[in-house]
Amino acid sequence: MGVYQHQSRFKSYLLQPNLVKDEATQIIHKMDNLKNLTMKKDLCPAEQVVLFILIYLFQRKGVTCLTKSGRTSDLLLHRGLKIDQWLCEFHFLDSFRGLNLFDLLIEYRIKKLPQAIFDVLLGWSQKKYPLLLLDRVPTPFEMLCYQAEGKRAVTMDMSTARQGDLVDGKRDAFEFLLHDLIHADLFFSDPGLHHQQVVFFKKLKQKVIAEDLLNRADEKFVQDLNYLMSDMNSHEAHLEAHWQAILIQWKLRQENKSSRERLSAQGHEWVRQVTI
Repeated sequence: MGVYQHQSRFKSYLLQPNLVKDEATQIIHKMDNLKNLTMKKDLCPAEQVVLFILIYLFQRKGVTCLTKSGRTSDLLLHRGLKIDQWLCEFHFLDSFRGLNLFDLLIEYRIKKLPQAIFDVLLGWSQKKYPLLLLDRVPTPFEMLCYQAEGKRAVTMDMSTARQGDLVDGKRDAFEFLLHDLIHADLFFSDPGLHHQQVVFFKKLKQKVIAEDLLNRADEKFVQDLNYLMSDMNSHEAHLEAHWQAILIQWKLRQENKSSRERLSAQGHEWVRQVTI
């Protein structure tokens, strides 16, 4: 399942952009509590993200978004801080007393939120997935470098959340974080696909640097390349085909040709050399 199929499943949790600022005034004290905990280093990165998500879920849907999963967390090795510490600060239900944040993710299910999000958080907490928690959006080239190393970044922009602004001009901090977690699942969940992607992104990084593409190419090519470097997680053949397509389209523009015309022999040879 791709990113957009996943996103359609949590659509009911999203707010219209014009409502986000009003919401921020209602959750700012909880965000401040979370910020204080992170500054004291009481939480691991995955725990910070779980709390961030729960703040938004409870604000937007209340505790009715939670239902018992029928599973137990006996096999979970990670034992984080108990939810008891936040029952007052975050208004969690007393029925959660004695659980830690990851017990909650196993023993409860959040309606209409993709399971992939919880799988990533659990994998992160168990140090299976080398995710990096940032408070800003990395550049596409930074994300490419992370992926070439087998890692991926997740943005939890608490400053934007407190102000009720949009992270990228389109999504609030909550939606942006969920989007990042779904990409992380697509990058890590299948070991074979993970290996293919790492190999591809290593080669792509080498090509981008060797050809100085971010400085030489036109605006449309850079836009397409940015998407490939940071926002596309798929199997190797799909990534390679997309890379070849944007190379061809750029060369056609350089030759003042339409997208339906053929490249010159020289242009075709250049694309062949740069294609991964």
